[in-house]
Amino acid sequence: MLIGLSISKDGKQIADVPNAFIAADGIEYALGNKIPLWLFGFLY
Repeated sequence: MLIGLSISKDGKQIADVPNAFIAADGIEYALGNKIPLWLFGFLY
């Protein structure tokens, strides 16, 4: 399984990738394929 991850506010770079997620700044909750960037701080 291939998973793509992009750190941006829009999904232009990963529009054609089926299992892709966006690590977005400025959002508080995950919605769809967008994950809040601050959640990755808990993995550190």
